[in-house]
Amino acid sequence: MESKDQFPVKEKGQGGWGIVIIIFGGIILYLFFGPPGLIKAPHEFEVEGLSAPAEVSPGGSIPVYATVVNNGWAFWKGEHTVKMSIDGEFYRAENIELSGIGRENKLFSHIVPGKIVGEGKQIEPGDHVISVDGESIRTRVLEPAEFVLTEFYVDPNPAEVMENIRIGVKVTNTGDIEGTHSVIFWIDGREVYSDDVTLGGEKSEVVDFKIRMENKGSYTVRVGDLSKELTVMDSDGGTSFTWIVGIVTAIIIFFIIAYAFGFVGRRRGL
Repeated sequence: MESKDQFPVKEKGQGGWGIVIIIFGGIILYLFFGPPGLIKAPHEFEVEGLSAPAEVSPGGSIPVYATVVNNGWAFWKGEHTVKMSIDGEFYRAENIELSGIGRENKLFSHIVPGKIVGEGKQIEPGDHVISVDGESIRTRVLEPAEFVLTEFYVDPNPAEVMENIRIGVKVTNTGDIEGTHSVIFWIDGREVYSDDVTLGGEKSEVVDFKIRMENKGSYTVRVGDLSKELTVMDSDGGTSFTWIVGIVTAIIIFFIIAYAFGFVGRRRGL
């Protein structure tokens, strides 16, 4: 009869860990290399910390900064194309190489207002949206200083020879930034007064001066694209107050003299 010792009985629990390891390893392989979306991919790129100046002067550049992060688990480098657009139109692209759990601070572009962007688009003054891989930020290109002349006046008009005439105009800076504008007044093509006006954005100022005209006649007064006709009359033209006063005074003197002679004649006749 054979002994039972020739057939050793396997103790309970032996070989169980091997099965667990095989199952666990299979799950890991399935998650990493099976259907996507269960866990992070080897390489997952995203953009963080997108920044750009809130306002930019006309003619200046717009530096755009962002941090590109690879949130994947792979220890080797992966490639990703970062795309930038302005107001929804493609501007430029750049290739990035990063290993998993890596990040790179990047200056993507210096965008100069007024230059051609994408398919014929220009960055003009106003509000714009800059996007990098779905992350967006707003920036504003300021309007340059631009001056408008309004409310041009010549007073009085008509005027008399050697009478004080006030000439003026309202100057407005319709832009966003400060600027200086030369305001020049002309009479019949001759410069008679000028002033350099410095104004901040959306500010106004009245520029005026006084002048006397030595000769009667019609004159063209101009400033910028605005013009007015000025009529100057001779001070003895028959309608002036001085002329009327002179006539009245002469009549009064005449009657006084006539009365005096009449009185003397009556005295002699006595």
